[in-house]
Amino acid sequence: EAASWEASVASRRGSIGGAYRQHLYRLALKLQRERLQLGRNASAERAHARRLSAERNYYAAEGFYRDQIVQLEGRIKSARAERYARERAQSDVLRSMEREVQEQQRASIEQLRAQLEAIDGVVDGYDLAQGEEFMYRLTAAVQDARDYGRRPRRHSAGR
Repeated sequence: EAASWEASVASRRGSIGGAYRQHLYRLALKLQRERLQLGRNASAERAHARRLSAERNYYAAEGFYRDQIVQLEGRIKSARAERYARERAQSDVLRSMEREVQEQQRASIEQLRAQLEAIDGVVDGYDLAQGEEFMYRLTAAVQDARDYGRRPRRHSAGR
């Protein structure tokens, strides 16, 4: 009886040991699967964090460059307005100078006409050479006035 009892205990120990070993193997396999899953999860979380960081950097850079573009557009707009104002002032000055020159030429023409009329009024002592000289000066002044009116207008600051 003792031998059979020991044999039955030994057989149970062997079967218990085998079942226990199987249980341990299953637990180890389960732990290994969980460890792998945790590793995959951690890797996925790191990849997700990298993607989020890249997106934040992208949106920050996009906002920065958008602000830079807005600033440049503002500078361009103000530079255009300044250039327009400068060109407008230059054209106004040019027009006033042209008016002054035309007025001076008109005055000169009128003065020459008056002198010619004064000469024409004097019948006695009429000097033909002096009359021709005045006529030449008058013709030249009229031609200059016409040429000045036909001249193309420039709107540059260097004139």
